[in-house]
Amino acid sequence: MNSSWVIKLITLGSLCFHVLYLNAQDPLFSQYHISKAYQNPALTGSDGTITLSTLVREQWGAIDRFKQFPGAFSTQFASAEFAESQLKNAFGLFFLRDVEGDGLLETQMFGLNYAYVLPFETKHQLHNIRMGLGFFYNEKSIDWNKLLFSDQLDPRGPEFFAAQSLHAQYFDQFSVSNPKWIEVNPGIVYRYNQKGYRGAGAQFELGASFSHLITLATRSHVESLQGLATESHDKIVVHGTAFFPRLQLGTKKRKFTPLPAFRYEYQHQINTLTVGSRFMFMNLGTSIFYQNTVSDRIALSTDAIIIGCDMSWAVAKGQIIELGVSYDLNINGLNANSGGTMEVSVKYQYLGNSRRGRVVCPSVNKAHTDRYENIWHKTIHRKHM
Repeated sequence: MNSSWVIKLITLGSLCFHVLYLNAQDPLFSQYHISKAYQNPALTGSDGTITLSTLVREQWGAIDRFKQFPGAFSTQFASAEFAESQLKNAFGLFFLRDVEGDGLLETQMFGLNYAYVLPFETKHQLHNIRMGLGFFYNEKSIDWNKLLFSDQLDPRGPEFFAAQSLHAQYFDQFSVSNPKWIEVNPGIVYRYNQKGYRGAGAQFELGASFSHLITLATRSHVESLQGLATESHDKIVVHGTAFFPRLQLGTKKRKFTPLPAFRYEYQHQINTLTVGSRFMFMNLGTSIFYQNTVSDRIALSTDAIIIGCDMSWAVAKGQIIELGVSYDLNINGLNANSGGTMEVSVKYQYLGNSRRGRVVCPSVNKAHTDRYENIWHKTIHRKHM
């Protein structure tokens, strides 16, 4: 075996070793403010508008150059959300498709979300509690014909690999056993706003969601593609963000606004912590986050720096388009061998032509800096409009 193939096999072995301990996780997005309907049903409609979002995530793209050992992850997400301010209700739909290993393993998820907002206030504070339910339909499938088995390998290189495997016959019986199941996933978000006498007040958000806890219908309670009695592992997500007016820099119309945030996810003894901040300036946004993933079972951790940017602009009266891109740079673990992770998002918001009695939103040219003035309480407290 020549030296180049030794390097490739070592690289693929390292990748497989990491995947072995990370494959219990559901798809994870870096731009979770775009995929919030998937992250927490209680965040559905939290923009206070009619919102359409799409997000594409390409993970570990560098290993696709080893065409004989495809292993990259590709995830697509799309959602539609609507918030009715007068009824304090919000509704959402989303679709998620996750492909692992160049089409080897595919997961599809359809979600229907409902959120209700319970507002209350004191003399100097505004509060609201958002409660959400998500009804998720899940389906998994795999193309057994694309798998490469050990008896097909040849040390001389891929051009000598056997076309067929005797082991593949064992899996033929599972070719039609695509597991399907429906879940009810609850979520809750608490938001607090300190009323400001000279401008905006401090605001905080803290939320939690729970996945795979309640199963309504499933194919014999089986998620395994081999008919084994395995189910999706419970997942808990805790997230928060904050807005501090005193941290803003600049003039009234040209403010630089930091928005610190965090997210913690636990699933099947795998802990993922993301902490950092987004930064808003007029219609521009940037972000930087540190993400750490560690398993409780072994001393293995993967660290990444996530850098993102986005831009929004008016495309028509009362309508906004926002484009975003982010890149996850692995700083240990897989390191440069994986190629990192890229995400691209597109978000459309319809603000409406009237600010009273309909969906209330900030003016188009203040879509970023005044976002928190809109989504936390003004959509449900008409007397504060």
